Parts: sequence; C-alpha cells; structure tokens
Amino acid sequence: MRFSLKQSLGLALLAAMVSGGAVQALPPVVIQAQAEAEQAARSTVIAAAAGRSNPVSQSILSLTNQARSESRLGSLSLSNQLNAAAQRHANDLANGAQFSHTGSDGSRMVNRVEDAGYAYRSIAENIYAQSPSNRPERAVQGWLRSTGHRRNMLNGKFTEMGVGYATDGRSHYYVQVFGTPQ
Repeated sequence: MRFSLKQSLGLALLAAMVSGGAVQALPPVVIQAQAEAEQAARSTVIAAAAGRSNPVSQSILSLTNQARSESRLGSLSLSNQLNAAAQRHANDLANGAQFSHTGSDGSRMVNRVEDAGYAYRSIAENIYAQSPSNRPERAVQGWLRSTGHRRNMLNGKFTEMGVGYATDGRSHYYVQVFGTPQ
C-alpha cells in the first residue's frame, strides 16, 4: 500500500509519539516517501513524450525550423519516440549525471533512441545547459553558434526531432535528438 508524503510523515510522527519521541527505525513506507520527495526536489521535469507537446519543445522546434527555413531546408516534425529518448537524457543530466552525451548508466544516444523504439537511418544529438533562467531561445542560439551542433540542426537528411527538458532547480538542461526514420 502506498501512502502520500503527508500520510507517511503523519505515520512517522505517530510512531515518534508512541515510542516516547524517539524513532529508532523509520517504516519502509516513510523511507520510500522521503526518497520520492527528495527526488522531486532534485528534478522538475516537463515531459515531452507520449504525444504531449509543451512550451519548451514547441519553442525549440519553432526556432530550429526557423533556422532551417533560412537555410532553405524543410521543417522538422516532433517524434514521440525521439522525445522519449531526449527526455530520458535530460532527466539524467538534471539528476546529476556528468554533462556528456553518455548517460550515467553508460547509455549513448543510440541506446536511448533504440530503447524508445525508433527505427532510424541516421540520428544525432545536441545537449545544452544554462543557468539560472529557462530560456529555450538561448539554447538554440548556442547550438547555432557551435559548428557541430549547427551541422546537426541544419542537416537536410533529418526529418524528425525530439526535445527533452529538465531542471534541477539551478540549471536547465535541453536535449535535441534528430532522426531520419527507416
């Protein structure tokens, strides 16, 4: 049986009162609630998966497509599977992973894309971190100023993109995953 954080803290307080104010060991449900609360405090996530768009993914898609249009390239569309792969990595970065294309579990972009079920001919990934504000346009501008990231954004082979965004309360992490489906 799962209890809310409020219920679990109430149980811990009751246990402290019954035992004369000293709690020797917290029940597993309280420990689980504490872990969930700590996790929520460490990372606030805007999910872009499962077909739901959000302001961050829409902004990054729009700005990316604007840059592509200026280079006479076709627009990208959002892919639910690429969104899931990008969101997985953004969550990982916000939860303390080293700022890298390799995840804390050793996964690489190709692993995350395949785990999301995306069958591809080609893929690429951009990552960006900024602090303290959440400004997707700064991420896109930063990518466009970087030769390798710009090359990914303006690659005419790509037709789809996924966007991930997460924050740890201090920094904001953005991930773009580009793809050409099979």
